[in-house]
Amino acid sequence: MIIPSQLLANQTSDPLSLAFDRLAPSGPMMDLRTGQPAPLPEWASFWSGAEPLGAYINIPFCQTFCQFCGFFKVKPKPSQLEDYIRALTIEIANQGRLISGLGLKLSAVYIGGGTPSVLTAPLIDRLFSAINKNLPLKPYCEITFEARLSTLDRPKLLAIFGGGTNRLSVGIQSFNTDVRQQAGRLDRHEEVCEKLTKTIEINPGLTVLDLIYGLPGQSLEIFGQDLALAAQSQAQGMAFYLLKPIPGSNWHREVKNGLRPPLEGPEHLSKYYRLAVEHLTAAGLERISTNHFRRPSGDRNIYNHLSAGRHSIFALGAGSGGVHRGAHYFNTREVESYVEKILSGSEAVSTFHPAKPNYEILNNLSRQVQSGLINLERLELSEALRERLSALLNQYRTCGLMQPAQGGLALTLAGYFWSPNIEYALRSLTDQDSKEK
Repeated sequence: MIIPSQLLANQTSDPLSLAFDRLAPSGPMMDLRTGQPAPLPEWASFWSGAEPLGAYINIPFCQTFCQFCGFFKVKPKPSQLEDYIRALTIEIANQGRLISGLGLKLSAVYIGGGTPSVLTAPLIDRLFSAINKNLPLKPYCEITFEARLSTLDRPKLLAIFGGGTNRLSVGIQSFNTDVRQQAGRLDRHEEVCEKLTKTIEINPGLTVLDLIYGLPGQSLEIFGQDLALAAQSQAQGMAFYLLKPIPGSNWHREVKNGLRPPLEGPEHLSKYYRLAVEHLTAAGLERISTNHFRRPSGDRNIYNHLSAGRHSIFALGAGSGGVHRGAHYFNTREVESYVEKILSGSEAVSTFHPAKPNYEILNNLSRQVQSGLINLERLELSEALRERLSALLNQYRTCGLMQPAQGGLALTLAGYFWSPNIEYALRSLTDQDSKEK
């Protein structure tokens, strides 16, 4: 049974840097690149049995736009923020009744964007009032609130934590002034460090940090300094993400048009990954996913586990996306259209992508890769597909991406770095098997 050559790893003495020629696309929405939208199903029956369940609440406003970001966002106007929160609280109430009526409860709520912390303290209070009143939250439900330090002040932080946030996700990206300003972040190193300290002092134990590696102007030395400052901050969790300028971002357009040199390739970027793993491990943090670390008994990271593992996510707010049983849907992106739909009593959903027939296998493969341990014996596979996937995994093992472990094959350091390629290949072979039947 032939495996496409582009899915195979390179035989090399340095698998961390050279196992593949390029990094594959990643993320739970990557299957939609060629998918076609379909009519919206009957919503109550669609969501029946959706546990574990998370909710994503989108606040699509930013005061300044990062150069690498291509997500839909708008600069906020006071009246627009008021109208948006008014509509959003109505949608939360409506969808909360649906979820409650099905006997479901939320394990995690993620308030992202955009920059949710651009909301005023009174608007944050109104948002959390709607969440706590209308959404069926499990005991100890993880509630994440995304924030940018430049937009935070004490009244906002008191509203954020007072509303029930038990995980404040702060997008640092880099502490270095020059790197930050090239990326569109205007606050300087000293301001970032001072605000981060004050934020953590208000509610210790609830802050997690995001860093990005591969940023223009960033060196291994600068990234090492970023990691050191993050580890010294007493934040309970840290994540480091590879820079991937999203189509629609300024950087993506500039690189595509030859106005900016191409970003560094994996041979160079893998050195940043190794540095992050070694530095955070030495600082006493433990790995909880491919790019998330935490202090012992710190960050639970529930929502990110649900999302990366393609579990059920309920979408609320303009431009948000949800998933259940392999099907994906998206709410209307434009803020004005979203507000108008909600206030007129209509649904906000604009597109729906039905699940593939083999979505359960695909989702389970994604979860195994994200966990760092792959065991095909736990999956219900046809003999032909099991044979094909086993052959691919064996090739990855001989190339240094995996090693035998209790319960299956464990990703090596190189395997974690190249996990997008591994997940992409396993899903591609599974899709191919489905099409051949």
